[in-house]
Amino acid sequence: MLRINNMTTGYGMADVLHGFDMELNKGEIIAVVGANGAGKSTLMRAISGLLPLKSGSIKFNGKDISKVSAHTRVDQGLVQVPEGRQVFGPLSVVENLTLGFFSKRKQGKTQLQKRLEYAYHLFPKLAERKGQKAGSLSGGEQQMLVIARALMSDPSLLLLDEPSLGLSPLITEQIFEVLVELNKNGLSILLVEQNAFETLSISDRGYLIENGNMVLNGDSKQLLNNPKVTEVYLGNEAIS
Repeated sequence: MLRINNMTTGYGMADVLHGFDMELNKGEIIAVVGANGAGKSTLMRAISGLLPLKSGSIKFNGKDISKVSAHTRVDQGLVQVPEGRQVFGPLSVVENLTLGFFSKRKQGKTQLQKRLEYAYHLFPKLAERKGQKAGSLSGGEQQMLVIARALMSDPSLLLLDEPSLGLSPLITEQIFEVLVELNKNGLSILLVEQNAFETLSISDRGYLIENGNMVLNGDSKQLLNNPKVTEVYLGNEAIS
């Protein structure tokens, strides 16, 4: 579904990712883990079209999208939830969600209502807060909102950049439970996280990035028990 081949990208003269390779198959949850500054967010920006490539290619559903605009990638089903809970603060919850439907607006009000109902099913708190200004929500509720807003466009591949950042363990658990449900319903997910244990626990395969290079990849359960991963990222807490 997604194939990245020998990709190099960065900012100005500085390269952040160096000859990066990765693939994601339809129906998978893929984890990308690494320390702060490893290049995870740069990877997501490149995939979603917010950062041009210096070399290499990105293919989505067999088509080269390396030079395709970000909004066209959304139209094709590739949608990112950026780091930092970027809600439209002065707008209500339902207005934020409706903006997420913009690329599908020609489908009409009936389909919009169906997508809203699905968002409220996934995150009942949003139904309770639908008339409330997004900027007044708690951090956890804002994270629910930005995920739900991304889902309004009915993506086939969802990119999530640090969805647990700054959240309590309880809210993080709720978010990850929703991601598992979405995946069971057929959504492919690329999940970038510093929270390696939680991320690898729900994913099928994982990639470990260090200093812009992919240093390990494989089955997530194997990575959870890899000495390098457990020592550096899991505090020696592995699972069997």
